Amino acid sequence: MKYNNFSSPAIGATLPPGNNRAYEFNGVNWSLLEYPSNYTLFMRATVQTTTGIHEISNEIPEKFEVFQNYPNPFNPSTSISYNLPKNEFVTLAIYNINGEKIAELVNAHQNPGSYTVTWNGKNNSGDNVSSGVYFYEINTGEMKIQKKMLLVK
Repeated sequence: MKYNNFSSPAIGATLPPGNNRAYEFNGVNWSLLEYPSNYTLFMRATVQTTTGIHEISNEIPEKFEVFQNYPNPFNPSTSISYNLPKNEFVTLAIYNINGEKIAELVNAHQNPGSYTVTWNGKNNSGDNVSSGVYFYEINTGEMKIQKKMLLVK
């Protein structure tokens, strides 16, 4: 497990018999945890992608808000902040000037709170995108907001 200095990775267990879908790695092989003395292991981990998502506050905002990215224009990265007043399934995607989705930054249920997502100017394949106008769109199912940003190299 790798600690990234801002999330809190955790590992834990539920008492037997668990869910019969847990495995343990002994350094060489994976083995099913199938005996009554075994535990079902669970883990919270940080997945490294082209972006970073940070919950910046656990206070519940009064309304859904999406803020202009900062800095704008940007190079090489920019931050996009938004407030969620309730549990929502959130998608946050980046589109080029032709309307083609080039990066998906968020695609998950999120708790109420304030969030900041960092985009590093790369597409879903990990390639740097060129200078130009891009749009970010946040969709919660009930609300969809799109804003413009400028990457200058």
